[in-house]
Amino acid sequence: MATRSATVRYASRSAVSGSNAYDISRLREFDRESEKLPDAKPTKQPTVKANPKPSPKTHKAYGVSLFAVTGFVVVAVMMVFVLLAHVRYNDISSETVRLQARLDELNEQERKLMIEYEKAFDVIAVEQYATNVLGMSKPDESQVSVVQTTAYDKAVVVSQEKDETQGTESMVTFLASLVSYFK
Repeated sequence: MATRSATVRYASRSAVSGSNAYDISRLREFDRESEKLPDAKPTKQPTVKANPKPSPKTHKAYGVSLFAVTGFVVVAVMMVFVLLAHVRYNDISSETVRLQARLDELNEQERKLMIEYEKAFDVIAVEQYATNVLGMSKPDESQVSVVQTTAYDKAVVVSQEKDETQGTESMVTFLASLVSYFK
């Protein structure tokens, strides 16, 4: 009886790992060829050990890339900057909220003060204060004079008595200021 031995053929001589090590299409071709030749003498194929130990030469020592280290350092520095920027953004946001609340409070205070200001200059209250506390009275019709002029932007009322006294008062004022300048 002829024994059929299946041999494993590798796809290439270069190092491969896992299921990529076997060339399945060659195994199928080998099976088809052996089925065509029923009493063929088996050829001696080299056997492969199940778990060959790698020689020390096959171990590769992997070094640390300078670019990888630089990349990690740059990424770490950028993450720190992003973190600091986020902290600063939160500080500014909280400060903005605080200042906005203060602005709303000041606007409310301004509104209240404007109401008080408008109430303080109430014409009726001023008139009552002038008549009751200060003892003032409304002018009579004899005290009221109406000035009619074609020029609407100014009015000048001149009297004889005031012209003479006004000239002397202005001269005295001028001389007093001149004397005080030279003191």
